[in-house]
Amino acid sequence: MNQESKNILERDRRDILKRNLVLTMKLWLCGIMFVLAASSCIAAEEKVMTLNQAIQMAMEADLDVQNAANALEEAKLATQQEKLKTLPKATIDGQIQKDVGSGDESSGYQVVLQQTIPTGYQVYGQKVVSDIEQVRWEQIKAENKLKMARAEAAYTTYEYYINILKYQQMVEAQKQAVEVYTKSLNLANQQLSLGKITKPGQLKIENYLNKAKFDLEKAQSDLEIAIARLSQQIGKDLTGYHFAPLDEEPVVVDLDLDLFQQKALQNRLEIKNLELTLEKNNQTKLAAMNEKLPSLSLGYSDKQNLQSYGVEYNLLNGDLSWTAARKDESYEKSVVSSGNSERFGDDKQYFTLEMSWTLDFGIAANKTKQAEYTVANTKLEIEKTKRSISLEAKQAYSNYLLAVRENEVNQKALAFYDKDLEVKNLQARMGMISEVDLAEAQQDAFEARIAALKSSYDVYLAYQQLKKVGGELY
Repeated sequence: MNQESKNILERDRRDILKRNLVLTMKLWLCGIMFVLAASSCIAAEEKVMTLNQAIQMAMEADLDVQNAANALEEAKLATQQEKLKTLPKATIDGQIQKDVGSGDESSGYQVVLQQTIPTGYQVYGQKVVSDIEQVRWEQIKAENKLKMARAEAAYTTYEYYINILKYQQMVEAQKQAVEVYTKSLNLANQQLSLGKITKPGQLKIENYLNKAKFDLEKAQSDLEIAIARLSQQIGKDLTGYHFAPLDEEPVVVDLDLDLFQQKALQNRLEIKNLELTLEKNNQTKLAAMNEKLPSLSLGYSDKQNLQSYGVEYNLLNGDLSWTAARKDESYEKSVVSSGNSERFGDDKQYFTLEMSWTLDFGIAANKTKQAEYTVANTKLEIEKTKRSISLEAKQAYSNYLLAVRENEVNQKALAFYDKDLEVKNLQARMGMISEVDLAEAQQDAFEARIAALKSSYDVYLAYQQLKKVGGELY
């Protein structure tokens, strides 16, 4: 084989290697592009927002919900504190004393155990519930307020989400209208040049196009605002997100107004909280009435030099208290003050019936009168709230029925105008009508489509408002 043949073979080999290298690089680039495309598709699929996700995020981000949740935790701590007050308490005293004159030093200690138990059994006076029960009422009110805040957040999120879906479809409808009227205007211009239509007819189509463009801009603006509101509501940037459609169709229910109002009055937590407030105010009044009565207590004491025991029952408020104390022998010598001298003494056991009656010159009666006015005002507030809720229920009921009927009319009108447009399109292709006549039919159909679109989502929102007013969102 000569040198020339070898050169040819070498050149062919290099060409083959170069082609293989180019092919490998192309395959490698295609693989990277495929991976990137797949990743972008996955990312796009992940950026989908559903109604349930939005509501869940709103529950975590809504400031009113957070405030109500903190108030509930505070109420729970208050209830726990009142329960802790009924547990035994231990007091330990220790002292070291040095006599200035003699220089002697002495030390001592004292341990005292005490407990007050609210039994709830009162021998006389007005029946007043314990402090634990009253703070438990406050906890229930806090729980109700949290439920109301969550219901309000859920309804607001639902409203914003519905508006997004509505404006999205309105944007698509207006884009279609702009596209259709653009073609129609081009045809109208041609027909005007041929003398088939008049200038006013051509201007009418141009006005249709301008109106469609304006409506498109407004729908896009409304969509941006709706997305911004939902973004603020759930605390998340929704740029680039797609919003999943609702899984359910607009609900049509058969309601009786009287039954719905009764249901709302039974379910609404605003009334339940006011009723708890009324009960607490009644307790304040009863406690003020008891202050006018003498306080009687029956006790037993066992005093000794180094230890003592005692139990006492208050017949007016039903509290049972006991005390046990012990000290060492040197404690009494090391104490300068005589503040603890009554707790100890010679070996002595005795019963005590003690009466305490304070002459307050009408302070208790004044407090009772104030409490009576507070109770009366609370009752008025309950009645006012019930009337307001009844009116809300009636308005929500009427709005729902109106939304359903309007949607039924608009859906029937849409079917009629779509059919009419279908006939007009056929007539236009056959040359039986002008482009102006077709544009008028298109305008009627587009307006009917927008009206049907809005009314269908109005039914969604009216039904949700019905549930909110009826107390079904808690």
